[in-house]
Amino acid sequence: MCEIMIAWSEIYQNPDIIVAERDNYHQFDIIAVRSDGHPWSARESKQAWIAEGNDPLLWHNKTALILIPGLDCATVNELVDEQQGELNVRITRRLWHINQGNLNQSLIDKIIALINDKGFLHWDDDLRPNEQNALRNAIVRKDTGATNPNL
Repeated sequence: MCEIMIAWSEIYQNPDIIVAERDNYHQFDIIAVRSDGHPWSARESKQAWIAEGNDPLLWHNKTALILIPGLDCATVNELVDEQQGELNVRITRRLWHINQGNLNQSLIDKIIALINDKGFLHWDDDLRPNEQNALRNAIVRKDTGATNPNL
């Protein structure tokens, strides 16, 4: 299984648009890709937050996990690539994100409800095959809109 951490809300907003785009994670940016069973911290995972005895209602809701059984993380490590410009200057914090515009509203609502409730989305348990395909096609490069063929 592969576990993908995404930004669930804007993180560390900066009023300077250029700095914000270069240094901040934005909603639906892919932050990290880890193998099954990764020990996410209480700052990264709602389930870890709850396991430490914290109130679920006080969860910061800035990150969420997408759990994808049967996916080898090595095949999708590029999902955490940064977008580089001239002279290796970072243009965006992450090159890949989930493009909401590629999803219908009912699927967006379902994903929001599941993640707000549990803090994660389980690919096989929570999504029907057509929803998996839709989400797979919504994980795209910011610069080209290309999908990842390994998903």
